[in-house]
Amino acid sequence: MEYALILSGQGSERPGMLKDAIAEYEFAHDLVAEAQKYTGLDLFDIIKSNDLKKIADPRVNQFIIFLFHNIYSRLVIEKLGQKPEFVAGHSVGQLCSYAVSGAVSVEDMLAFLKDRTDIINDSSIDLKASFYNCFGITYDDMNSIISEHGLQEEIEIGLHNQETNVVVAVTEKGREKLEELKETYKFLVKKLDVARPYHTHFMNEYNSKLLPVIQKMNFKNPDFPILLNNGCKLEYNGDVIKAETEIQMIKPVFWYKSLNAVQCDNYIVLDPSKSQAKILSKIVKKNIVTVYNNSCLRNMKIQ
Repeated sequence: MEYALILSGQGSERPGMLKDAIAEYEFAHDLVAEAQKYTGLDLFDIIKSNDLKKIADPRVNQFIIFLFHNIYSRLVIEKLGQKPEFVAGHSVGQLCSYAVSGAVSVEDMLAFLKDRTDIINDSSIDLKASFYNCFGITYDDMNSIISEHGLQEEIEIGLHNQETNVVVAVTEKGREKLEELKETYKFLVKKLDVARPYHTHFMNEYNSKLLPVIQKMNFKNPDFPILLNNGCKLEYNGDVIKAETEIQMIKPVFWYKSLNAVQCDNYIVLDPSKSQAKILSKIVKKNIVTVYNNSCLRNMKIQ
């Protein structure tokens, strides 16, 4: 019986995503209480709210996603009675995987997320670009277009999610050019409601402030391997995982490539939005199960 844990990323948060977990499991309630000490916010009120704006607030959403993944990862592992073959987290989901796998303690990750959230919301740093989802174009083709038109400083790929789906960060000039290019090269474009242009050079200033925080963190060899977003391989070495964390904010997420690099019989997707399973189904042809609440957990079946 083999399975992998797949952790969703930023934007997957949904109202009520932890309501039944904290109601049923004492350890889940205690973990949320511990996280409140780092945020200075009433996380219980936010979790119980039906207001998406509250839970998607950039000051809080990474904590909520972190709590969700760590609580349900523990519950899945306990239910199945064995560790996963590996864990793969999409974007901020990779950061969540550190505590899930034991590479970094929960307390250290909560402290890290507090510093990271403060830096990301630093109003003194100019926001240089915004995110757009591009459908119907491959990673290589988009890179060729960017190079051919000399747009390296205006458009950069941040995520390669599916074979013909990339997310790009664009400046205002880049946005205007992207509108022209989509007509010429026949791909679709949709603006993403994401606070920052992650995984691109536009995040260099944020990353330079985050590096001293990462360098002080204690990374250990995980209890089970992490499939790296940028390195695209299973990693057991805590030092290598730390090195990828140092570039996580400024280098692309190769989700499509990494999940093609290693296969597993079962994929248990932890995702309140239920969208990651659709993406995964276009990459792997294996059993995929989505867990987003206690009922899903109880009914979960793997092959």
